[in-house]
Amino acid sequence: MNGNRHSISMAATGRTLSVAAYVRGIRLAKAEPLMMFRHGLTTWWPCCGSTITHQFRQGCQDRQRQRAAARPTTDLTKHERYLQALRETTDAIHQRMLPAELRRDANPRIVGDQADSIRKLYLWRARREAQTVLRAGRSM
Repeated sequence: MNGNRHSISMAATGRTLSVAAYVRGIRLAKAEPLMMFRHGLTTWWPCCGSTITHQFRQGCQDRQRQRAAARPTTDLTKHERYLQALRETTDAIHQRMLPAELRRDANPRIVGDQADSIRKLYLWRARREAQTVLRAGRSM
């Protein structure tokens, strides 16, 4: 990417393309794997659509590997990471979802069936968000 948010710089040719043109080219390369293009994504010589699709996938995988390498590694088990994500998302959901009269800071001694059902929904949503965080591979 260069300075403009909506354009992509092709390192192999030195050209700058709009994101829309880049996406159209990738889609065309996927639709027509035997079609010859003037250049590939990483090469300046003519390439077929299947080669461009392969180069696109390689670029995506390289970016994923770079993000994974930049993430700090911890020696936590999957369950410990789940609990950590649950703790982090619980507070965010607590502020977003619960009405003021049911929040811990407003009323720490909540009783009643309604409060229990809202808390169950609250915990269920916190668990779902923690699982989503773990599946996405985001760092905690």
